[in-house]
Amino acid sequence: MKSLNRYPRRYHAKGFTLIELMIAVAIIGILATIAYPIYTDKVAAARRVDAKRLILQAAARQEQLYNANQHRYLDTMSALGLANETEDGAYQLSVSHPDNDLQRFRITAVASDNSTNALCQRLTVDETGARRAANADGNDVTDTCW
Repeated sequence: MKSLNRYPRRYHAKGFTLIELMIAVAIIGILATIAYPIYTDKVAAARRVDAKRLILQAAARQEQLYNANQHRYLDTMSALGLANETEDGAYQLSVSHPDNDLQRFRITAVASDNSTNALCQRLTVDETGARRAANADGNDVTDTCW
């Protein structure tokens, strides 16, 4: 027997409309524009922490070996038994002797990637324990980076 109702049941579609999909995409886009810069800042800060840890470890090692080397500081990271770069390769480390004085040293970490580490491009520690930092333009940013 046929239904007497002239209008058949409406079909209810399952899923999302185009408007709902566009709203979801817009929300995801807004969240991404907020979250991505925060994420990159945190990654750069973590890389700086690794570089500072290795610099301070090298400075401590220099002091440990000072007496064993006739009151001279060593001139390479490999002589100190340490790597010359951070684990992720974000910073390259080197040891130098200011004024060619073997009684002084400066350990420097230079960022390999200027774009993510432009704020703290160069980190240094010397035999007195003085810590310095410079950005990509060469400006002193010690208070920010250390």
